[in-house]
Amino acid sequence: MTANKSAGTFVIQPRPVDIWGELWHAMAFTFTGTGSALYTYLVFLGVGEARGYTIAEFLAIGLVFLGALIIFALELTYRSVFLRYFFVNIGQSWISRGVVALFIFGILSVVSVLLGNFNPGTETLTRTLTIIAALAALVVIVYPSLLLSTTSVPFWRSRLLPLEFLVSSGIGGLAIIVLLQGLRDVAISLDYVLIALGFLLAANLLLYLIHLTRIPIGTKRQTIELLTRGELRSWFLMGFVVLGIGIPLALVIVSYFLRELDRSALVLAISLLALIGVFSQRCWLLRAGIKPALL
Repeated sequence: MTANKSAGTFVIQPRPVDIWGELWHAMAFTFTGTGSALYTYLVFLGVGEARGYTIAEFLAIGLVFLGALIIFALELTYRSVFLRYFFVNIGQSWISRGVVALFIFGILSVVSVLLGNFNPGTETLTRTLTIIAALAALVVIVYPSLLLSTTSVPFWRSRLLPLEFLVSSGIGGLAIIVLLQGLRDVAISLDYVLIALGFLLAANLLLYLIHLTRIPIGTKRQTIELLTRGELRSWFLMGFVVLGIGIPLALVIVSYFLRELDRSALVLAISLLALIGVFSQRCWLLRAGIKPALL
């Protein structure tokens, strides 16, 4: 805090936000976003509807459940206020809306799986439940970005943030599909998935470069320095730009010319690096929040 002698006031300099357990929240948002995107692909695009569909469906639900478990463990400090905190406050809190979406997804996705596997005569009901669950999954993907955008942090108050969460979660979902194809045959067209993944990787980097140029002047310099020369440079430059975007995008291009060869190792590298990029992106985004100066 510095004194302004001419005006007789104090100025609180821009300072980082320290309210998140960054690694745990980044892990939770990576699991829920990736699992939700994978489930959405399965429902709306029919990805892997042959032999690998059930495996991918269980994996998608499991990822969302694991992320939700981390979120609940982090947030439920006072168990007695669970209902009031998460359900009564739906009209005012994106945390509440996100948790409701998690519950809707969890219940309907599990019920639809049970109906689809043990009661074959309920195809219409099962399909309806999966569609509703997929719509809830879209809310699960974007609600962290909408929560961040309601804060006083200029870097987070961006209209691009929900789109960035959708794109990055879409990368995670496609990376899981690529990973499943690399580990076993799930009866999907890998070429189209890799092309889509490459497109999303490039779009993700472009969105964040645009985002960085549109940070308000009050915290723009501090945020960019933090990401490029400060303590977050390894998460941003190495984890996100190089490992999470640059290398997998290059490998996607290389894999296009190796369609006639065995490219299983290449496919596994692409998927794992893309997932590392999604996690790194969540980490530096949560830690790069800087509050503006106050008089």
